[in-house]
Amino acid sequence: MSERRIGSQEAAQGAIDLESIGFGVMKTFKRFFWLLLVGAIVTATAMCVYTGMTYTPLYTVSATFTVDVMSGLGVSSSYYNNATAQQLARTFPYILESGVLSNMVAEELGIEELPPISASVVEDTPLFTISVTSDSAQIAYDVIVMTIEKYPSIAENVIGATTLTLLEMPYIPTSPSNTLSYRDMAIRGAVYGAMGGLVVLVLISIARPTVRNIDDMKRMINLRALGAIPAVMERRRSENRSDRANSRLLLMNNNAPQNYADAMRIVRARVDKLSREKGYKRILITSAIPGEGKTTVTINIATSLAQRGYKVIIIDCDLRNPSVGRRILGSTSQDDAVVDISDYIKGEAQLDDIIEEVAPNLQVVRGGKPIYFASETLSSGAMRELIGELGERADYVIMDTPPCSMMADATVLASYADAAIFVVREDYARRSQVIEGIEHLSNSGVSFLGFVINGAGSTSFSVFDTDGKRYSKYGRRYGSYGGYGGYGRYGAYEKAQKER
Repeated sequence: MSERRIGSQEAAQGAIDLESIGFGVMKTFKRFFWLLLVGAIVTATAMCVYTGMTYTPLYTVSATFTVDVMSGLGVSSSYYNNATAQQLARTFPYILESGVLSNMVAEELGIEELPPISASVVEDTPLFTISVTSDSAQIAYDVIVMTIEKYPSIAENVIGATTLTLLEMPYIPTSPSNTLSYRDMAIRGAVYGAMGGLVVLVLISIARPTVRNIDDMKRMINLRALGAIPAVMERRRSENRSDRANSRLLLMNNNAPQNYADAMRIVRARVDKLSREKGYKRILITSAIPGEGKTTVTINIATSLAQRGYKVIIIDCDLRNPSVGRRILGSTSQDDAVVDISDYIKGEAQLDDIIEEVAPNLQVVRGGKPIYFASETLSSGAMRELIGELGERADYVIMDTPPCSMMADATVLASYADAAIFVVREDYARRSQVIEGIEHLSNSGVSFLGFVINGAGSTSFSVFDTDGKRYSKYGRRYGSYGGYGGYGRYGAYEKAQKER
């Protein structure tokens, strides 16, 4: 019972794990890297369009003077010249604000408002510069010429007698000083878009607490880790695919990647050891939500046990979306010629009619055509008798069930099982969904062998091989393995339930 103790959901979800968050951000970044690119492109384009629409060319005209102050002895001093230039720069804004100079220049030019005028000095030199910026090159030129003419007489009242020598006559500019660069705007927009996208990815990672590794799962619940199965590539075929012929993930095909096959055998060895120690024969395998790869794990555990010499029977108990037969035999669940578990429950077939040999020591009972009211069928006495009879015929009965956080089917089946295995796809289901699913099974009183992390180290992206055929990461879309989209029928099920 201690193996099934579940930690506080609030504590598990509320704890701040920086390492887990960092790992989640990295995986989210890999998964949504394309989104960052799109965001950068969109932001760069928007900034270019906005800048182009709001751009106003500005023209700047400047004039630089040398400041010469005569000392009391009639000699020019560089010290006084430099100090006076500094004072001119400091007092220039006040002279403008006083209105004396600005009014005088505006009146002479016949304009109501002067464009911005500024003054600066080159450090440690007697060089003093006045600049005028306007959206009209002519106005900027006229203003600075008039300012040069009027300023010395006004400045003399502030700092005394000075001589301002114009180094170079100002001229009417032919190009704006605020040159528009779409390239710079695009780069800036791309950077802003990428930074904003990164912030969004961090927030998504924090706001979407998923199980990211074995340690993450152990912190949430007190269950034994049976192993972690790595993510591998699997070829996606046409709609009329044969899963057995195409899948690289089924051990019975003998072409699974070595690291994947080794990981599955480790899981099988632990399941076998624990089951023999505790006398378990009927093992239920489920997950929290669709798309976590539980059916593939079910078939491979059963196959590996059969390859060890045990007689194993797989039962497809996912009657709403049966997929075991399709995965192994390549048949469709709508094949009317197939005798399935529903026929046995209704008394229209014998037990031997629904058991098919698929490999040495390995048999399968198909789920058949999807049915809406699966819980009623699974809770029938005939179903209990079926599992009991199969347990007499085999060393292991492995049951593939629907996701347990969505439906009550797995909980019903748990009452027929000796033990359960919980499959969790890495960085997929929310922690709350995982905890909820395990709690549902715990309420049935079934023992837990442990959990399996599926798709470990996975990233969600697609690649292409040399002949152009598309591949997808294992577990990326359960549709690759027979269309877990079938769970969309749950909506129809709920509607039918209400009508009843």
